[in-house]
Amino acid sequence: MLNYDKNKNILYAYQNELARPKLIPDDKPSVVYDSFQRYLSERASEDVMDVFMPALINAIKCNPDMLKTSPSRVVCKQVDPGKFNDLTHHMTVKFEIPGFNADKAQDVTIVKLPHVDRNGVIEYEGQQYAFIHMLEQEPTVSYEANETTSKAACLKIKNGTRSIWIDDNASQLKVRMSDRSNKSSKTKYTLIDLIVAMAKNEGYDPEKLFSEFANFFIINMFKDPSDKLLRLSGMIGNTASVNGIDYKKQLVPRLTLTRIKENGEGDDSYDNTAIRADLNELLSLDRAVGEILAFDVMSELNPDRKLASAGEVVDNNMIQLFNSEGVYKLYVKHIPDIEGYYLSESVIINYAPQGLRITDDLREHFPEEKGMYTSHFYSKMALPIIYEAGEQLTRNMLNVIVAFGKESINVSDKRTGGKIKTLNFYEEIISNRQFPGKDIGKTFGKWYYMNKDKNFVESDGAYTTYDFMALQSFCVKLFEGKWIDRIVNADAGFRKVLIPIEEQYHRAFCFAVREGFKQMNRKFKEIYRKNKQNFLNRDLIDNEFYPFTKNFWRYLRDEAKCLVRLQGDNLHNPIAYQSACTKVNVYTANKHSIADTQREIAIGSYAKIDPYEIPQSQKMGTVYNSCCDSVIDLDGNMRTLYYRLKPLGTKSKIMVGELVQLTSKEEEQYVIADICSLDFNANYIVDDNTQIVQCRVPTRNSIEKSTFAYRPISQVDFVNINAVQPLSWASATIPYMSSNDAARAIFAVAQEKQAKGLCVSEEPDVITSAYEQFVWLNDKYGIIAKDNGTVVDCEYLWREEKYHLAVRYDSQAADDGTIYQFDEYFDSGYSVTKMKVLVKKGDHFKKGQMLVSSNFISENGILSLGCNALVGYHCDGYNYEDGSHISDIMCDRLASYRINREEFTGNPNSTRSYRISKTTDGRWISPELGSTVKVSYSDKRFMESKRKEMEVTKAYGFIEGFDPIRAEHKTGNYGMTVKAVSVDPFSQGDKSSNRHGNKGVLSRIEPAANMPRLMNGMPLDIALNPLGVGSRMNIGQVKECHTGLIAHVNKFKLSTDAYNGISEEEISMLMSLTVDLMNSTGDASAVLAKHSKLFSAEHMINAEDFKQHLLSIINSIRVYAGCFNERGTTKLILPTNDGKFTETEVLIGYIHVFKLIQEAHKKIHARGGQNIWEPYGEVTDAPTHGSSNGGGQRFGTMEIDGLCAYGVSNYIHELTNERCDNAIARDNFNIDTYFPPELRKQYHINSPGQRRAVTQFLYSMLALGLMVEPNDGEFLPLSKDNGTQLAHWKPSVIQQAKLVRSRPNKEEQNNEEEVTCEAPEQAPVNARDLILGKLL
Repeated sequence: MLNYDKNKNILYAYQNELARPKLIPDDKPSVVYDSFQRYLSERASEDVMDVFMPALINAIKCNPDMLKTSPSRVVCKQVDPGKFNDLTHHMTVKFEIPGFNADKAQDVTIVKLPHVDRNGVIEYEGQQYAFIHMLEQEPTVSYEANETTSKAACLKIKNGTRSIWIDDNASQLKVRMSDRSNKSSKTKYTLIDLIVAMAKNEGYDPEKLFSEFANFFIINMFKDPSDKLLRLSGMIGNTASVNGIDYKKQLVPRLTLTRIKENGEGDDSYDNTAIRADLNELLSLDRAVGEILAFDVMSELNPDRKLASAGEVVDNNMIQLFNSEGVYKLYVKHIPDIEGYYLSESVIINYAPQGLRITDDLREHFPEEKGMYTSHFYSKMALPIIYEAGEQLTRNMLNVIVAFGKESINVSDKRTGGKIKTLNFYEEIISNRQFPGKDIGKTFGKWYYMNKDKNFVESDGAYTTYDFMALQSFCVKLFEGKWIDRIVNADAGFRKVLIPIEEQYHRAFCFAVREGFKQMNRKFKEIYRKNKQNFLNRDLIDNEFYPFTKNFWRYLRDEAKCLVRLQGDNLHNPIAYQSACTKVNVYTANKHSIADTQREIAIGSYAKIDPYEIPQSQKMGTVYNSCCDSVIDLDGNMRTLYYRLKPLGTKSKIMVGELVQLTSKEEEQYVIADICSLDFNANYIVDDNTQIVQCRVPTRNSIEKSTFAYRPISQVDFVNINAVQPLSWASATIPYMSSNDAARAIFAVAQEKQAKGLCVSEEPDVITSAYEQFVWLNDKYGIIAKDNGTVVDCEYLWREEKYHLAVRYDSQAADDGTIYQFDEYFDSGYSVTKMKVLVKKGDHFKKGQMLVSSNFISENGILSLGCNALVGYHCDGYNYEDGSHISDIMCDRLASYRINREEFTGNPNSTRSYRISKTTDGRWISPELGSTVKVSYSDKRFMESKRKEMEVTKAYGFIEGFDPIRAEHKTGNYGMTVKAVSVDPFSQGDKSSNRHGNKGVLSRIEPAANMPRLMNGMPLDIALNPLGVGSRMNIGQVKECHTGLIAHVNKFKLSTDAYNGISEEEISMLMSLTVDLMNSTGDASAVLAKHSKLFSAEHMINAEDFKQHLLSIINSIRVYAGCFNERGTTKLILPTNDGKFTETEVLIGYIHVFKLIQEAHKKIHARGGQNIWEPYGEVTDAPTHGSSNGGGQRFGTMEIDGLCAYGVSNYIHELTNERCDNAIARDNFNIDTYFPPELRKQYHINSPGQRRAVTQFLYSMLALGLMVEPNDGEFLPLSKDNGTQLAHWKPSVIQQAKLVRSRPNKEEQNNEEEVTCEAPEQAPVNARDLILGKLL
């Protein structure tokens, strides 16, 4: 469907109108701002009362009544910013001291909280930061398989702030507990020892508890009977535990919340209230459904009552009955998988039950039976079945033993002399004795624990003995692969939650108090003892709390790593800025601790995190961005918006007015379809709900709870609200992304964030909805009117170097208004943004009108990154691989501003008042012109003022200003930074890209007159290689070529999203219309009438307005007569080939192209190759790598092979020796080339040397036990003389080399004097002078 908006001159194209996103996002504060406000209003006072005051009382060692406060006396207020632009919120407290007037106490600032604005940007000390939502596992019970790492599989129980891990182990299950930062502790505790300690705490008999286990691996976990006795008595667990930890005194109180229950205070980190329901459901008896009972089940509350008999199959009704009678353990039939063990005693079977299945192994024992089963009971078999002691167990043997009714046997891990173990043919299923209230006649929705006295008590968040008893039984089977469907993987199931800024501020406050009192403990004690009244005086005590503010900020920046400074890469353009503001990161200790499940995109992350805006590096899986329509609440829960689908007989209706928010866990219970897969009418009714569509559906018997399958529409519960819902703001700016390969789409998003600001940018011919939405997201790159209103004031403040724009919206009161302050321009180090004010004082404006634009946001409010270029996919030799063949006119259009900086500094310890007084060339400086600057400064060492003239080596352009360089904690500046502005055209070596990741390097700048041209003489702007489309698999640029050509010729903008965009049929119809219009000669109305299908109500809305637009510009359209056909191709004229045409037709079109920050002058680097100046690696002795390290170009295997094909053996030898890692050959090369004969003879090394790589290879072979010997002297064999044979000069020795002459005899001295008299020449003897002299 096409919809033309004549006011905007935009043709909107979509397939499903309901799936279009809103062009004006909801005007609501950022969730970061709301969370910050909740901290100020609610959490701050709680932190002071619960964290700060107890710590202060403990520090000064006084009675709590002698220094106190109340929540009403805790205030967070924002003071006057003042000249330091301090926007922090001061957390102040009014203390109360007995005997002093409480009303006269002053507000004492204990912590300064960084300010958060409505856009969620944090401002602190004049800098702006974006808050990063850290993604962590939500409180739940999850399974971590760790298939690709060395770690064992484990069950993780995530409480509120602490976690418990139960690790798989060869002999016994181990328990790990998290430390204060919720990281896993390295200390491992034995689970059975913890159960013993917990049992003694509750009054249970450990030996009796252990007798409830029947699993083969649990009952045989001990080394011997004495080990079992010691462990169950608790002696080992308390006296010889890991690292001397006392289970009873240190672990049990934490898990049972003993201190909180007894004293009302203490560590509540292991409070499991949040996950109690999940834990109980996991460990309930439900997992016995479908199993066969091995013994009768008796009631726990009425021991004489029999509930079920052995041999019955457990069903859900039984489970409900068992719960009502307090049954917490069942024994079901089970044959363990222990093939390979040996019988420790003989097994003789002389009877057979009726109905026994007769296998081939048993056929000889029942010769009279002809069927598959025994026909009657055999009290005595004619041929008994005998399995001798020492015989190895097989699966068939176990089946036979079980079939004949054996309940257990004794086995051994060795044929003789091994440890004897009991093998039961049944196992326990133990619950944690937690029962739902509805099953036991208690409160619905609550859980109750049956204690030792068999009384039901409400669960209180503490762990019990039977929690770990049930976990012991459950985990053994879980690690064998059973019950995997009952648990979820936190990554695959996306059981994640964001840490809101409220929680981060709380953690930062706790950290600040803890660290602050470590530093100031003694100081506060002295202040209180000398004069406790000081705590009532702001001026006397405020400064003592400075470490608290410092540690508060240190936690946010360094410990939590939840802040990113909005500078550099985050300020290149609006896309990079918005990406920084919507970051979602996962904290990991290091890159090796990232599991593959964490890197995979979970189904539950749909419309919560973007699968395309992710790094293409080892950070994949740890850095994400939230989606544009994701819902994040104040508690950090991520939800996705859906429409409910209501069935109406054979029809279904989309309930547009009923928006539903679902978490990942809630989504797993429903069938969810894509809204674009439904065909509905104007009333949102699907006429035929029997159609099959692809959906997300719940799964069974899998750790992944959702999968994809086909279902009829009648079974669909929800549909998504729009098509771009699963994309971030950056990904949503790529048109036709559905036609690109996923890897190329990820690359394209990364390229967009590196787009450089141009001097004059253009609105794209093809846009998406995000291009109109971006200006509404923040006011950094453009300001749009949020409502109708009036400009109250607009001026440039020269002192602050900022624009001051005051407006009053009609919805605001007469004495109210909104003030915007912004820089005239700002830069990221590479990209410059220049703002332009579009209104003046007294102007009236309407909602949606641009007040301030920039070179990234146009005056129409549309995101503009680059220019629209006429491209042709034509091979011409200059666009091979990533090369781009561009016209000189296009290079000028891609010109950009650049800020060039250069620092001029003195000694930081002595230089002060450093300033630049004059430049030689006025306002323009350039290293090529030999520009210099005159500086003056004072030197404290000599108590004098100095002047100096310094050369400009980096900066060039018009001088914009100077910034002082100051040392920390020192007054005055010891240097200045010169800022110069230049206009850089697109030059050779610079990089450009389009929105489909088609990055290229400018290989040749061609005069426009020589570029291939259309039939009307219009030259191409860029000649691209057609092979680059297939290899990159980004067909989206071909579609942009077609639609961009249509939009450019017809002078309108086409809006089509990444998904739910224009159809190929509509592209074909528009292209056909364009070709007919441009080739028409008479009345264009006849052409429009010919394309009546396109203008019908089926394909276009507001068709008459679109016709009028085409008729008004018909002359401009006809300029392209004969330039291309309906396929968008044409034969180009080649001016450099005598005006001939190309042999084949070439695809042409208009594509939005932008310049990247990766410019040649930033990357260019040259290396001379002489060891006097150039660095070499200490380990490899080869040239360093990378321009920042002074490295050069490296030749790899493929490059050497290519040179071998040309037969340049001497050059290859020089590359791999003198210019590589053969230090002796390198030294001799320098000595023989630059030194005079006398110095050369003295320093030349008489050895060919050897490459360091060869030596390292020989030593590596020796380490593997292989001695490599040369056949014909190809290398030096390893020997004790290697050190002498491979010794070479250090670079400093060659630099300082001087000619050492022996003392001549008298005759030689006379001859020398004669020669000296005849030719008084003084040759330099220093090597540096020799080399420099020869080079110059």
